[in-house]
Amino acid sequence: MTDDLWFASATHLPEHIWLKEFSPVELAKVLLERIDSYNDRVNAFVHMTPDLAHDMAQQAERDVMAGAALGPLHGVPVAIKARTCMNSRV
Repeated sequence: MTDDLWFASATHLPEHIWLKEFSPVELAKVLLERIDSYNDRVNAFVHMTPDLAHDMAQQAERDVMAGAALGPLHGVPVAIKARTCMNSRV
């Protein structure tokens, strides 16, 4: 599964989630581990919120299990540019 994630486009990840090939929680965990393993070298992420990502992935997983379709990328983690204000943070 892990190798497939690195080459899958964001538009195809929801299909895998809806087919239950992997869950939003599994996807978030794998992506956070990947970021953690490389971020010291590339410094691509200046502020991480893994607890928030995990909480949101759990909610997305509950939505998927309930059959709720909330959007084309529902359950797919996203990164926010540091220049974007989030909850009074810059």
